[in-house]
Amino acid sequence: MKLSRRALLAGTGASLAGLAGCSALPPNPLTTTTLSIPTGPDVWPMRRFGVRRTNANPDAPGPSASASDETPRAVGQFGVGNALAVGPGGETYRHGVGGGDKTVPVVTERFVLRGENEMNVRAFTHDGEAAWRLDFPAVESDGARWNAHPLRLLPVGDRLYAVDGNRTVFGGVPGGRPRWTTTTDQPATWSSQELALAGETLVASGHEVYRPRRETQYRQRANVVGVGTDGTYRWTFENEGYPWSLAASDREVFVPVSAERRGDDGTKRPESHLFVLDARTGDVRWRPRVPVGWNRGLALFPDCVVVAGTAAVVCLERESYEPRWRVPVDDADGIVGGDGVVFVGSNRGVTALSLADGTTNWRYDGSGVRYEPLAVAGETLYVAGRRATLVFE
Repeated sequence: MKLSRRALLAGTGASLAGLAGCSALPPNPLTTTTLSIPTGPDVWPMRRFGVRRTNANPDAPGPSASASDETPRAVGQFGVGNALAVGPGGETYRHGVGGGDKTVPVVTERFVLRGENEMNVRAFTHDGEAAWRLDFPAVESDGARWNAHPLRLLPVGDRLYAVDGNRTVFGGVPGGRPRWTTTTDQPATWSSQELALAGETLVASGHEVYRPRRETQYRQRANVVGVGTDGTYRWTFENEGYPWSLAASDREVFVPVSAERRGDDGTKRPESHLFVLDARTGDVRWRPRVPVGWNRGLALFPDCVVVAGTAAVVCLERESYEPRWRVPVDDADGIVGGDGVVFVGSNRGVTALSLADGTTNWRYDGSGVRYEPLAVAGETLYVAGRRATLVFE
C-alpha cells in the first residue's frame, strides 16, 4: 500500500496536535543509564552500545585485546530465542522472554525489552518475570489502519522510541501510555530499519525497492529521516543504494550506502560511500568512498569510524575521513567494537582486528555458518550464529 504525501503531512500534523493535551508523566521504570552494560553478578548481551547506537563499547577491553597466538575459547552456546546471562564464575542462565523473532532485544540495567506484533513492547526483569507492557497505537492513513512490528527499540531517559516496517516512528513512556506517532515516508516493499539518537533528533533509516517507469529492473533507494524527540518531522535524506546500518553522535549521523554500478567493461560492481549527515538539517557534510564491496555495518569511535563489507574492512579518520587502514576480507557480516579492537564476523568465523593498524589479533574459524558479532561486555564477546549465540572469552 502506498501513501500520498498529503496523507503523510496530515498524519504528522494530527500526531503533533495530540501532544497539546498530554498530562503529567508517570514515573519512569528505566534508569538514566538505560543502555550501559551492567557489571556484577549478571552480564547481559545487547545489540548496540550507548543510547546513540554507535555499535562500539569503548569502555570494554574485550576478549584477547592484545595479539596472541592462542585461539579464543568458546565458553557457551545458547538458543537465539532466549535472553542470556553470564555469572561471575562463568555460569550461564537462560530466560525465555517471548516476543517476536524479528525484533532485536534491548537490554537495560533493569529490563530486557522485546517487541511483539501489533506494536506491543514488553519488558521483562533479568529473572525473566514480566514487568510491564506498552501498546503503541495503530496507524491510520488514506482510510487504512494497521499495526506493524517494532523492528528497533530505543530507550532514552524517560522515553521509549520504536520504529516499524511501515516507516513510522513511535514515542512513549515505558510503563505508561504512548505519546505520539509520526509516519515519515511511504511503506517500502522490503525494509531494514535502524533507529538512533543524534543530539535531540531521532534518526530512522531503511530502504525501499522500486521499479522506475518504463524499466524492467528494480532499484533500491536509501531513506534516512530525522524526527524530533517530540515527534516533529525535521528532514529526509535519500540516495540511490542500500543502507545496511547507521550510527550517530550528538551532531552527526553516519550512514554507509552501497549501490550497484556498471563499469567500462559492462560488469556490475558494488560501490559504497559513507554519508556523514548534519543531525539538525540532514545536509551531507562528508561523502567519502569506502572500498568495502557491499557494506555490512559500521562501528563509530571517538576518533575514527570502521566500515565492514563483503570485500574489505576500512577504518577512516573522523577529522579528515582519510583511510587509516584497509584490510581485505572474503566476506563480512556485522561488526562491533571494544577498546582498541573491532570484531568482524563472516560465514567462516570471527576476526579481531587492532583499531590502531588493522592487524589481526586473533581469528576464530567456524564451521561455515553465519557469525555476527553482537556485543562486547567486559571480557566477553557475544556472537550470533545461525541457530545459536556463541560466547567467547
